[in-house]
Amino acid sequence: MTPAAEIKAIRAQLGWSQQALGEALGLTHKLARQTVSRWERGTRTPSKTVLRLARSFAYEGPPTATRS
Repeated sequence: MTPAAEIKAIRAQLGWSQQALGEALGLTHKLARQTVSRWERGTRTPSKTVLRLARSFAYEGPPTATRS
């Protein structure tokens, strides 16, 4: 699975918006949606650290402070 497809699948599994996922991954409010959108379209590639964090949300559950 490509990083783009994996990010999109994880977000769908969590039922989160691009904004919510971006903020949970530590992106600023202003850039969160735009950055996740670029990852999902494959125009940018998320770092290995970002992919690990996103995977941890999918398997362990999201942090409670950032649920939307």
